[in-house]
Amino acid sequence: NNAASARIWKSEEKGLTWTAVLTKGANNGVVNTGEIRHFHCVQVDPFTKHWWASSGDADAQCHVWRSTDEGATWQVIFSGDQQARTLGFVFENGYLYYGMDSPHLGAQSKIFRVDKTTLARTEVAAVPDGLAIYMMTRTFYPAGFLVWTADELMTAPSVGVYFFDYHTQELGSVFEFYLGSSGGGVQEASRYQDRETGLVWVKPSSALFRDVYGYGGTSSTLSEIL
Repeated sequence: NNAASARIWKSEEKGLTWTAVLTKGANNGVVNTGEIRHFHCVQVDPFTKHWWASSGDADAQCHVWRSTDEGATWQVIFSGDQQARTLGFVFENGYLYYGMDSPHLGAQSKIFRVDKTTLARTEVAAVPDGLAIYMMTRTFYPAGFLVWTADELMTAPSVGVYFFDYHTQELGSVFEFYLGSSGGGVQEASRYQDRETGLVWVKPSSALFRDVYGYGGTSSTLSEIL
């Protein structure tokens, strides 16, 4: 919240030197006044090699950008409300998917599919109110992606792991973490499933390490359940 600006950096020398390719004014000590609060992600589409980036967190600070020239220029694709607030993208041939990182009770967290040719955005699923979508992980079998949620407002008794099935185009529940009043969720997850083992690696927030399952509350708790 105190930063004067936020930047996306690019290196063409494996990290020896860096150049800022996208700079936006940040809050500079006054909450919700900057162009953005911070950037959420920058990812490369493996199909088109285009770069996609996003930011948050207040409505006016939420943007989704695309660069077709490796960061030289950027185009705003979506902006201005919580539906443009995301922490990451899942890329497919012709489409990309993203979920809303919105903990606001008035903005139900939704999952969108974007046509990469027309840039038309379609809602394909929604998760319960108050749960922010922290990450979506592509799976090779079954074909689709896992959806990891978090309770930032600490008002929900549990947070869910969901699966969006490409075949049925439906979102189904996989597992629930019962949190009581502790809040939490999965902070980060691998962007892809390991092809050889089928495993997906996740980073839980500290609340998931508590002894809420009767397993001792160690860092191995989540992996044992999954």
